[in-house]
Amino acid sequence: YGFPGEDESTIRDTENFFKLIDHPFVGFMTTPIPGTQIYKDAIEKGLILREEDYLSKLTSGYNRSEALVNLTDFSDIDLIEKWQ
Repeated sequence: YGFPGEDESTIRDTENFFKLIDHPFVGFMTTPIPGTQIYKDAIEKGLILREEDYLSKLTSGYNRSEALVNLTDFSDIDLIEKWQ
């Protein structure tokens, strides 16, 4: 979940794909990793405001109650609800 440009339709497509291949769906949030283009884009767009704080949270593991950064057009609350 959480890839730039994602919408209700792409979420359904992903969930349906996992059902089609009979694989347990485990949703992970798209997370920008330093050195990747998506990380650079998030910095440039101001989605990562305090880089040191972001990196600290990144190294502490995943948390299903919040996204480290929201790359979508969904509100933060809507994105978390879709992820859960």
